[in-house]
Amino acid sequence: MTSCLRIVLIVLGLLAYQLTNAQDTDSLTHATDTLSWLDDVPESLGIKLGMQVMMSPSMQQYRLSSEFWMGIAFKGITGGFFRHQFNGEVNRTLIFPNEFTFTYEYGGGYLNGPFFRTKSVDINGQLNIGFGDATWKRQDSQQVFERDRFWTVHPQLLVYYKPIRGINVCTGIGYRYMNNLEMVNVQNNDLTGFTASLGLMLVLVK
Repeated sequence: MTSCLRIVLIVLGLLAYQLTNAQDTDSLTHATDTLSWLDDVPESLGIKLGMQVMMSPSMQQYRLSSEFWMGIAFKGITGGFFRHQFNGEVNRTLIFPNEFTFTYEYGGGYLNGPFFRTKSVDINGQLNIGFGDATWKRQDSQQVFERDRFWTVHPQLLVYYKPIRGINVCTGIGYRYMNNLEMVNVQNNDLTGFTASLGLMLVLVK
């Protein structure tokens, strides 16, 4: 719990610093725009829509999940909402001879800000905070055997490649913390760990 709060405060502090730095450089002109450190942050108001596939820890293995997000961007800082869906299945015999399937999903808000920018590549930090639920269901009847609610903190480092205007290809790594998950054969540590993602983002600028 303490480590999660420390991560949140550090990432929020870095993003706040980058926003302040971006505002301070608005009045400056630059001789070159080939490479910059937050000196070409776009001033336009924009909308970002995207989706990504992610490999994340799930019951002592890495399994596939998907994530969709929508946000509003201004001066390089983006805030919005996301939804995370676990695409796989974990099957266990909890009560012999019945088989049970474990699934989970969550959603929440995110904050994203730039650390490094070029004309074709951006490197951003992002913090996701979400809330969701997990279930064990009987395979034969789909009856819910157990359900629990949890919350998660997920800091990420994302790299955006911009092949054409308005389209970004993104890849990233992160570390997801699960909290308050206590179920049969499932604890926080079973879904906590490093993540890797690959996605596509559409940027609509006013």
